[in-house]
Amino acid sequence: MSRLRLLLCYGVTLASTSCAQANDIGYPSVEAARAALETREDAIADVQQGWLVVTEDRGATYTTWTFAPRDHPAHPAVVRREIVTRDGQPSLRTHVLCEGPRAACAAFYATFAALVDSCRDDCTTRLP
Repeated sequence: MSRLRLLLCYGVTLASTSCAQANDIGYPSVEAARAALETREDAIADVQQGWLVVTEDRGATYTTWTFAPRDHPAHPAVVRREIVTRDGQPSLRTHVLCEGPRAACAAFYATFAALVDSCRDDCTTRLP
């Protein structure tokens, strides 16, 4: 099975446009991110419908990591979303790292991009 490492950044403006580097989730792989987050005392983990969701609250930055379940076609894959407040203006930064098959990763990214797009119109949209 052909595997593609797909890493994309999708920025959404809540109040101002901001997007970090497209190649940075802060870890070299999905597994490295998961392993590191499992050891952090300031990270809260929860399983929601099979998805591991890890949250970190660092004051001006609130981060949610969403890891695809093992039975998901795009596994291993993670989405890192950060709400960052600078000068009183919040912005949402979303990074996707998908190490599964190319087509599954493209669908995975499209799903999250659509959720983020919906937030442009209604920022009360709940992102998984």
